[in-house]
Amino acid sequence: MTLVPCKTVLLLLSLAVVLPLAKPDAPDIHTLKPDLTVPKLESGKAASGRRVRETLPGYEKTKVYHVTYLPIDWQAGKRYPVIVEYAGNNYRGAHGDISTGRPEGSNMGYGISGGRDFIWVCLPYLNAAGEDIALTWWGDAKNRTAKPTLDYCLKAVPWICEQYGGDPEQIILCGFSRGESPATTLACTMTEWPGCGGRLSRTAITTALPPGRIPARIATRRERG
Repeated sequence: MTLVPCKTVLLLLSLAVVLPLAKPDAPDIHTLKPDLTVPKLESGKAASGRRVRETLPGYEKTKVYHVTYLPIDWQAGKRYPVIVEYAGNNYRGAHGDISTGRPEGSNMGYGISGGRDFIWVCLPYLNAAGEDIALTWWGDAKNRTAKPTLDYCLKAVPWICEQYGGDPEQIILCGFSRGESPATTLACTMTEWPGCGGRLSRTAITTALPPGRIPARIATRRERG
């Protein structure tokens, strides 16, 4: 009679239980029907259910712009939380995943809101001169300064709130990959938006993975005045 050590028996039993439960590889995400379709980018004035390209006052002579979406239930005179999103670097992945690095390439905010109840604005990264959009990191290759990008955000958010009824006490900052940097920086250092007044309640949702997967970091700072 051959005796088998107890640990070996337990290991074999564990394998017998686990192996039948193994699942097949996940399907290619491109074969799945999307839950949501981001509205096409349009020109003209922002309105309910429209996603438009806008130029912030003072930047008319530059190539800088942002993209604004007003929810399908938007009504003038009402207040809405604002989702502020930053795109990742310009790249094309091995599996066909693409990031343009431009504001219109962002999708996370629409996935969070489903197109309702939230104003969604996609902000740009600026080059060192502050007159064009940076597709890789921020600033220029020889001067990776964040100041023009952050300055634009500090002007854009109060303007969005004033124009469309955004609530400065309900700002959600989010970003994919490169977008982690401004989202986390602003969420962890800002106490109020210039020109808006009031203390802030906001959350930064950032991910270093392709959109739709698990966020890599969530930075939250909650304050009430």
